[in-house]
Amino acid sequence: MEFLNLFLYLSITVPLSIVLIMSKSKTKSLVCFVIIGLTVALFCGELNGVIFRLLPYSQNAYVTTFSPMIEELLKIFPIFICAFTIKPTRQDIIERAIAVGVGFAILENAFVFASSVNQIDVLTAVLRAFGAGMMHVMTMLFVGFGLSFIYQKRKLFLSGSIGLIATAIIYHSIYNYLVCCEYYVAGFLMPTLLFIPSMLFIKKICRKE
Repeated sequence: MEFLNLFLYLSITVPLSIVLIMSKSKTKSLVCFVIIGLTVALFCGELNGVIFRLLPYSQNAYVTTFSPMIEELLKIFPIFICAFTIKPTRQDIIERAIAVGVGFAILENAFVFASSVNQIDVLTAVLRAFGAGMMHVMTMLFVGFGLSFIYQKRKLFLSGSIGLIATAIIYHSIYNYLVCCEYYVAGFLMPTLLFIPSMLFIKKICRKE
């Protein structure tokens, strides 16, 4: 269906917009960044489709090279704007980065499930939900945590930003490569297994400050 992405986007963002209007400031901020993640996912879906048709690459080659670069750069952009305009706390940066990743993962998974509903079984759906969903959360968790350290440090900002973006792209590329080959189960499990120790470590760091 030509406008499936848009239909799914509207069906999710309209109810969330109602929550955004009715909620208090803390919840309002997180819901807002979830909607930003949904919007970025919609834009990336259209942009990836256009670029893929223009380039002489297979789908597997494209999703392990160009797609991670486009998606991570566009996901990270709102968090950089947030850091330099709102001046949030470390906890706020991390939470808003995760919210963008959650929003992106919701729409991407919804589109994949809806567009290939006849080819997906329950196990694949569960693996995809945890795998791709957690992968987008993990890349934004890395970026949010790293950015919370460097965004007020001029000497570290340029090199640190490049490092964060590169880490997110490489992690995304590795995930896409694994799920496109015979090691797809390992690829789907990798983000979930890394999420728990990463969150425990970050919460420990935040509690010390």
